[in-house]
Amino acid sequence: MRTRAASNGGRLLLAAVTVLLVGATAATAARQASSASGYKLVSGWGKTGSGDGQFLNATGIGIDSQGAVYVADAGNYRIQKFSAAGQLLVKWGTRGAGPGQLTTPHDVAIDTSGNVWVSDYGNTRLQRFTTSGGIPTDGKTTIITGLDSQPDTVAVDGEGNLFVTEFGANKVRRYDAASNWGLGTTWGGTGTGSGQFNRPHGIAVSPDGSVYVGDRDNYRTQRFDTNGKFLNGWGTNGLAPGQFRQAVGAAVDLDCNVWIADSDAHRLQKFNSAGKLLDQIPNTNTSLDVAIGPTNDLYVLEQNGVALSVQHYRETPGPKPANAPKTLDLRYDKATKTFLVSVPYTVSNIGCPTPLAATASLRTLTGRALGTKAGLQLPINQRTTIDIPIARAAILHAGFRTAGSSTVALTRLTVVLKTNGRDTLTTKTGVLRISIAAIKSGALPGLTALAGK
Repeated sequence: MRTRAASNGGRLLLAAVTVLLVGATAATAARQASSASGYKLVSGWGKTGSGDGQFLNATGIGIDSQGAVYVADAGNYRIQKFSAAGQLLVKWGTRGAGPGQLTTPHDVAIDTSGNVWVSDYGNTRLQRFTTSGGIPTDGKTTIITGLDSQPDTVAVDGEGNLFVTEFGANKVRRYDAASNWGLGTTWGGTGTGSGQFNRPHGIAVSPDGSVYVGDRDNYRTQRFDTNGKFLNGWGTNGLAPGQFRQAVGAAVDLDCNVWIADSDAHRLQKFNSAGKLLDQIPNTNTSLDVAIGPTNDLYVLEQNGVALSVQHYRETPGPKPANAPKTLDLRYDKATKTFLVSVPYTVSNIGCPTPLAATASLRTLTGRALGTKAGLQLPINQRTTIDIPIARAAILHAGFRTAGSSTVALTRLTVVLKTNGRDTLTTKTGVLRISIAAIKSGALPGLTALAGK
């Protein structure tokens, strides 16, 4: 499965945003989650077979930074690459043990440099390909051998390091990109204690460096740092929310929340890093693996009887902040001779590392840009004031209105915060207020047109 590259980003949520939790008894969990889940099915494709776009005993799925979807089509000894809409783009692989050949490819992970790593289960090795299926010609490692047992699931972090679960040996191996994917740390061991495994299957790496492992036959998920130090874990055997029957796939979304595919429970469950259940998606099929696209969409490899398919889920809009629009004041900085709008924000519910890098911008409701402030560092759960510089010309053309003896000029605008160039936004509608008295007194020089002079 594939994980996002490391970043300092996370979704920006105003403090009033409510996180929907699914809490139910085992008997009603699936029914309640079906109506309450924040994700809806968008599309799906594929069926059982050996033709283009068909699958045979497929077991793993991954997504690259451009949104292309890769499926480890184990029974057909190949990898198939699709567009986000399900159009077949390329396929590669034939049965065998030579370079570029595959014997039961089990999983696939793609890093931001375009390296496609495949766990070649039947050959007890890992292979590296280009995104078009070719063997890289950069002179670096393309085949990794020497494992203690067959490699199952794979993941990559933002540095290009490779993480692999060994189902039979009950361990996790890390291969370091900086040393040409030489073996780094190895951790695990057979058992039920913290950091031990019983058939680990499913692995994902978060932007904060957390490594999540689906500990299948211990009915739990375990979280480690990138060097294998145990951080925390959760889960028991069962069908109630937060429990597991067979945790077999893992993926981390743009908010650093982890999704676990539970095949025997026929569902996906979403947790924060502390193991708190945030959402779940039930279905009547067996969820084999899950991957997250660059727009936070979910792609799930599912099996219904003998039929295999990829299902595409998208998050539905959440509740809007309940607090009222803010009134913002324009001021003039004499030292820099710049007009500034001060925007207060409180950022909360962030699962990714802090401080949070962001860009803020002001726009009128008609879309006219007033100003932008980049390189912001926003602390969590603290009130932050963002000073956004705007040009005099932008102010004069922003649609301000005064009437008769009004003491202020007003324009409605939208404040937008965007993290690290990502597509996830929090917007806030407010009113920008300019004091007519301040303009006439000279405190806001250069804006006399707004005062009716």
